[in-house]
Amino acid sequence: MLKRTKLFNPNGGDSFQEQALLGGNPSGIANLNNSRYSWVSPLYRQMVGNFWVPEKVDLTGDKVSIKELTEDEDEATKNTLSFLIFLDNYQTANLPSVSGYITNPNVRNLLTVHAFQEVIHSAAYQYVLEALYPTMQRDEIYNRWKTNNALMERNKSIASIGEAFASEASEYNFHKVLAANFALEGIYFYQGFNFFDQLAHRNRLVQTDKEIDYIRNDELTHMGLFVNIMKEAKTPKAIIEEVVEDAVNNEIAWCKSVYGNRILGISEASSEEYVKYIANDRLGRMGIAPMFQGVKNPYAHIEQSKKSGGKRENFFESGAVTEYDTAGSVDGWDDL
Repeated sequence: MLKRTKLFNPNGGDSFQEQALLGGNPSGIANLNNSRYSWVSPLYRQMVGNFWVPEKVDLTGDKVSIKELTEDEDEATKNTLSFLIFLDNYQTANLPSVSGYITNPNVRNLLTVHAFQEVIHSAAYQYVLEALYPTMQRDEIYNRWKTNNALMERNKSIASIGEAFASEASEYNFHKVLAANFALEGIYFYQGFNFFDQLAHRNRLVQTDKEIDYIRNDELTHMGLFVNIMKEAKTPKAIIEEVVEDAVNNEIAWCKSVYGNRILGISEASSEEYVKYIANDRLGRMGIAPMFQGVKNPYAHIEQSKKSGGKRENFFESGAVTEYDTAGSVDGWDDL
C-alpha cells in the first residue's frame, strides 16, 4: 500500500483512482476544482483563511502581569511553553515524513500548509518568551528538556513513534504515526492551552492567551485533517485506541507533575477528567465509542466566560471552523 510519491511522474494521471490517498499514480498537479475528496477544498480555504502572525498581539501588558504569578505558576508557565515549543518543532519536522507517502497532491498541500502553521506557532512561542523572560532564562526554557526528566520522557514518548516510521515505513508504523498525529493535535496541546486560559481568567498573561486562541484555532483544523486522512486510510480502531490511551496516561502523569494541585483553578482530579473528556470527544470524531464513562468538561465555565467576555477573535464565534463537512471531524470543537 505504501509507496513514496514521485517528484516527477509523466505517466501519472488525474482520474479519481490515480488521485488515491495512498498507492495512487497522480501526475502531481494539485487541482482543487477536481479533487477526489470533497473535504479537501473547504479545509484548504479554512486553513489559509486563518492566516495570522504572532506580532498581531501586543504583549506589553503581559510584561506587567507576569510579575503577579505565584512561583508555582511561573514554573508551570516555563514548563508548559517548553513542551509546546517542542511539539510544534517536532511537527514541523514530522509532517513531511508523513506527506512523502500521501499520493494525493491536494492532501499533500494541506499537510504543507499544516507544517507552515506549526512554524508560525513556534514563532509565536518565541515571541512570548522574548516578551516575558530575559535572554538567559529563555535559553534555559528552550533547553529545559535536557535537564527535566518529565519533559524528556514526554518528548521521547511522542517522538519515538515518528522516528519509528521514518526508520521503517511499514503499514503498521504509518497508521500508528497517523494516530499519533491525531492524538498530538487533539489531546497533547490542550492541557497547556487550558493552563493559559486559567491565568487569563484571572487577568494574568491575557495577551499570551490570545496567541493561544489563534494557535488553538489552527489546531482544530489540523485535527480535522488527520481525522479525514485516517478515515480514508482506514486506520485500524485498535491502533487509534492504543495511541489515545497512551496519550491519556501521559497527559495525566504530566499534569500531576507540572500543575498538580498548585495552580488556582486546576487540580489533579480536574486535569484527569479533562483529558479523558477530550479523549472521548476525539474518539467520537472517528466513530469510536467513548473510552471513559461519566466524564465531562470541568473547565466549561472558562470557555463560556471567554465567549461572553468577547476575548476571542471573531472567527471563533463565526462558526467558520464547522462550515465544511468532514464527517463530524471538527463540529463543535471551538467549545474545547
